Amino acid sequence: MNKILFRGLILVLSIFAVYQGLKEVPWTKWFGIDEKYIEIEQEVGDALWHLIESSETISTDTQNIKVVDSIVNQIVIRNKLQNIRFFPHVIDNLQVNAFALPGGHLVVHTALIEKVETQEQLAGVIAHELSHITERHISKKLLKEFGVAILTGATGGGEGARKVLTFISSRAYDRTLESEADMQAIEFLYNAQINPLGLAQFMEIMSESDLPNELDWISTHPSSEERAQNIKNRVDELPIKVYKDLNI
Repeated sequence: MNKILFRGLILVLSIFAVYQGLKEVPWTKWFGIDEKYIEIEQEVGDALWHLIESSETISTDTQNIKVVDSIVNQIVIRNKLQNIRFFPHVIDNLQVNAFALPGGHLVVHTALIEKVETQEQLAGVIAHELSHITERHISKKLLKEFGVAILTGATGGGEGARKVLTFISSRAYDRTLESEADMQAIEFLYNAQINPLGLAQFMEIMSESDLPNELDWISTHPSSEERAQNIKNRVDELPIKVYKDLNI
C-alpha cells in the first residue's frame, strides 16, 4: 500500500513539474501573439494621443518641454530603456496631472510642473508614469476591461478611442499596480542619480492639498501618506549614493 501511495505521489509531483515547466514556455512569443498585441498597443496609444492633441493645447513653453524631455532622457539612458518607445508631451492644462498612454506616450500637464516645489519631485512623478509604461500596466488594464476587439477598434479613433481615453483618465489603477509603479520608479530614479525621495515629498504635498481634482493616482488612494512612507523605507534600504542636483 505504501508503495502505491509513493508511486502516486511521484506521479502527482511529475505532473506538477511538467505543468510548471509549460508555464515558463513563452507560448505567446512563439505564436507571435505578444508582437501583435504590442503593435495594437502602439496603434491605440497613437490614436488616443491624436485625440488629445486635437482637443488640448500643446505647450510651447520651451523651458517646460526641456525639463520634461531632460528628465525622461536621463531616466531612459541610465536605465538602458532605449529599446522602449517613449513620447513625452506637455500640454497646457489647469489640472495637476500626468498620465501614460499605451505605446509609450507620456502626457504632463503644465499645472503639474507649476505645482512641484523641486525638479526632483517632478522627476518622481515622471518616473512613476514611465513605470506604468515599462510594466505595461495601462495595456494590461485595458485588455482586462475591454478585450482585444474593442482595443483594435479604438485604433481608428472615434467613439471607441474616446471610451478608452475616458477610462484611462478616471482612476484606472488599483493599489497593487500603484505600489509596483512606486517601487519601480525608485529604481529608475536611483539608477539615474536622481533623489527618489522627491516622489515621496510630492505625495505628501498632494495629500495635504484641498483641491478636489488633483493627480489621479494620488487622489484615488487615501493611503498616499502610507505610500510615501513605503517609498522612504525602500530608499533607506538602498546603498548610499550621491545624487545629482537637478537644475535643468
